[in-house]
Amino acid sequence: MTRARRLVRLLVPFGVRRPLGIALYRVWRTTRRTLRELLGRLPFLAARDFAYDDRFYDKGDPMKLESYPRFARALIGLRSPRSVVDVGCGSGLMLAEFAKHGISVRGVEGSRAAIRRSGLGKRIVRANLERGVPDLGRYDLCLCIEVGEHLSARSARRLVAGLTRLSDVIVFTASPPEDGTGGVAHMNSKPKSYWRTLFADHAFAESPLENELLAAIADVPEPRYLHENLIVFERSPSG
Repeated sequence: MTRARRLVRLLVPFGVRRPLGIALYRVWRTTRRTLRELLGRLPFLAARDFAYDDRFYDKGDPMKLESYPRFARALIGLRSPRSVVDVGCGSGLMLAEFAKHGISVRGVEGSRAAIRRSGLGKRIVRANLERGVPDLGRYDLCLCIEVGEHLSARSARRLVAGLTRLSDVIVFTASPPEDGTGGVAHMNSKPKSYWRTLFADHAFAESPLENELLAAIADVPEPRYLHENLIVFERSPSG
């Protein structure tokens, strides 16, 4: 215990210390949450490093430890991809599962904490998706899971254009306006019809793979957005 803390304990009665400590903790949590929300909306990687830090992934990743690998294995069973790219891959939980099966993987992510935690090293490219998706070549399968709502509305078309350059099959989710999950910095929450229109501009339509994938993960309870927000887009034959 530090000298300052010992002095506080000596001079301030417990009946005062306890409510004061609780009040200060609540203020600290509220301030941090507000700051995270504000910085998450800024179009700079340094700001998003604060919003999407280790604390963010410590809280969010445990819910995905079972479901994300299951989701990846379902895609392997349905499409047998040889290469996969995940745009906004977070800490790489899905990519790690694909890699375990000998599939070539690449990721795109803005958070240094997420990239470090992934263990995938240079296979994840750090990029600011507000400025567009980097050109990383072509892949059998592209994932973009709960990313679109975290980017500004002006970036939506750039995001979709970048995804459609990477693959002919895109597994996509984004939170709709009615989503009440309390996610950080949801700047562009739109209905599925919004994203369908943007992808249609690039000759992409919904794929039968969508229903097959939903059936394959029907017994995976969380996170619900894998079920409720899922759209699988595929390039139209005439596209």
